[in-house]
Amino acid sequence: MTNEIVKTVQETIQDCQHIQSFNNDEDTEKVITSRLGRQSLTMAGYIRLLMDTGGFEPFQTEAALKTSRPTVAKKAAKAMDTSKIWYWNGTVWIDTGLSEFDKAVSRAQELDDEVIIAASAEADQKAATAVINANKYTDDRVGTSVSSRIIPLAVDAEGYIPVWLEEGALDFADSVVIGKASSGSLIPMAVDRDGNIPVWIKDGKLGFAGLSDEAVELLNRRYLQTKYLTSVVSLRPIVSDGTSLFQWKAKAAKIKTGAAQQLRVAITGDSWTEHSVITGELIKLLRAEYGEAGSGWINLGAERNMLDGITITYSSGWTINDMDNGAAAFPYGCGPDGFTRSSSTAGSKITLGNLSKGNELSVFFGNTGGVFSYSVNGSAETEVTADAAQRLMINLSGTSSVVLTVKSGEICFWGMHMRKTTGAGVEVNKLGNGNCTGRDYLKISPGAQANLSEFIGADVVIIMLGTNDYRRGHSTADFANGIARIINGYRSASPGCACIVVAPAQSSVATPPIPLVDFTEMVFLLAPQIRAEYYNMYDDWAGFESENAQGQWNDNLHVSQAGAYRLAKKIYKSFLEL
Repeated sequence: MTNEIVKTVQETIQDCQHIQSFNNDEDTEKVITSRLGRQSLTMAGYIRLLMDTGGFEPFQTEAALKTSRPTVAKKAAKAMDTSKIWYWNGTVWIDTGLSEFDKAVSRAQELDDEVIIAASAEADQKAATAVINANKYTDDRVGTSVSSRIIPLAVDAEGYIPVWLEEGALDFADSVVIGKASSGSLIPMAVDRDGNIPVWIKDGKLGFAGLSDEAVELLNRRYLQTKYLTSVVSLRPIVSDGTSLFQWKAKAAKIKTGAAQQLRVAITGDSWTEHSVITGELIKLLRAEYGEAGSGWINLGAERNMLDGITITYSSGWTINDMDNGAAAFPYGCGPDGFTRSSSTAGSKITLGNLSKGNELSVFFGNTGGVFSYSVNGSAETEVTADAAQRLMINLSGTSSVVLTVKSGEICFWGMHMRKTTGAGVEVNKLGNGNCTGRDYLKISPGAQANLSEFIGADVVIIMLGTNDYRRGHSTADFANGIARIINGYRSASPGCACIVVAPAQSSVATPPIPLVDFTEMVFLLAPQIRAEYYNMYDDWAGFESENAQGQWNDNLHVSQAGAYRLAKKIYKSFLEL
């Protein structure tokens, strides 16, 4: 194809040289021949011929020529100022059109026509030849029957065609390895040495495999300008906008306008939510704003972190089961916090004291078929069979104590719950489990939460995980999966339930297997997938050394009372205050 183009250019140059010779050659006898074989005199020759047939008289100006009156019947003359050649026909002067300029234009037009006709004929011939060659190349290299649908775009030294057009779509050798549709709808834009395609066009849309960390950082620097940020120290925002809290806000509005409405909160995760310090500070804020509607969940963990001054004691004979234990198994189920207390010893007792906030105590248990009894404030015992109901409801009045006693068979308690069934207020359920990670919650979720989803009826679930995940080296994938299953369980009977995920502040762990910031990043990826709000405590707080010097940490992993108030206040002001 390149040789044909070069040939055409060379022929055009020959034609231009012919025109130049016609105009400039002073030899009046010379005969010149065009590339196509046509012969003619030079311009000088044609003028000499004219002179030989009568000659012409030169005039300084065309005006002087026109005013002259020849004495012969026929005569030629030339105006030197315009180079026009005029002919006297015996009556008037006539422009012959035979000046150098006129003749050159006329001849150039003739030659132009000759070149166009010749070039057109040659182009038709070359196009026909190119089609034949293209079809042959396509047959030989691509394996397609003779057709004008395929146009080769390049041919290598060995005659192979690496790139071609097929029905208007770009295609290339080995495109089948990336799953190219038969219609050629996927167009690779680049291919690396390993055959990977990082950028492509599919159905008219640009696609790419991903961005490098460097590219992400560059885009962040360029487009996340300071004026758009809510944080002056981080590209990551600190809190989400609270849009998903519509159910909470509606109920809160009803309370604030005098309705006997109740709000319900579940706070779950690791020791930050099993210990009472953070939940206790949040309860103070919520009850001051909306009122009190019961003590909520009472867990059966070893640390006995109770709210509202509730006490719990165990006699001998009880076995604690904790999902934090790698060998933990729950044949009879468990509560949403992953704790159970089991006993097959008749006479084993659990005593609950100072039950003051609420008029209804619910006891949750597994379906073991065993028998236990309960007694309120020292009254006569009432026996209950641990069957498929899995819940015992006990009415209380005033400050009370309740004793639960194993009578026969095996009894497996999941936990207890205190609720005020009348009036307005907020109920906070503390459902955390110390030392746990998102991976640990996979053992019980979403089933354990779904079992009590309707009863708890949470309007918002606050999840605090990550502190143990990063120091124990549990993956960010398990972290995210655990959180997703937790909220899915609570939403099974309460689909309007909102979720707030807290990305914890940087605690003090020497050489953790996974940086805590990785879990912060995962929170941002996960939140839109599970319709969750977030609080980015990681960036809202300074590093551990700085915050610890300000008294915000109680130890290397847990916030102090002041830190708990600060955390609770942020959650309250950002999400829970109407």
